[in-house]
Amino acid sequence: MLRLTVVVLGGLSLVACAPCRRVDCGGALRVEVRDAAGVPVSAFSGEARFEGRTVSFQCPADTGARTPLPEYSCLPGSVTFSAEPASLELVVEGTDGARYEASVQPEYESSFPNGDECGPACKNAVVTAHLQ
Repeated sequence: MLRLTVVVLGGLSLVACAPCRRVDCGGALRVEVRDAAGVPVSAFSGEARFEGRTVSFQCPADTGARTPLPEYSCLPGSVTFSAEPASLELVVEGTDGARYEASVQPEYESSFPNGDECGPACKNAVVTAHLQ
């Protein structure tokens, strides 16, 4: 795919085609896990039900770096799903028994790492689960 650039100089139009970069991206939903005081929770587990499937996740406290798995990855205080569900049933539980359970409708934002005219659109959302 090419990107068309038009430059006008002193009444003279110059047209140039520039190739689009091919930065690929996938949509993602990040769930930030906080305790009742808003402090990130370092260890938690749970389930996310969306698009007819259930993804069980376990994020240990010693996740010093990204722990990638096929459907999700953990960082301290968050879990990211490699999907863009319109809605999901989310259950998160901390090691102390504090819990969050809710139906969630994420609001996605689009970004265009290759430029608006080149695509693809990357859709990402962040929701916060406050354990009680």
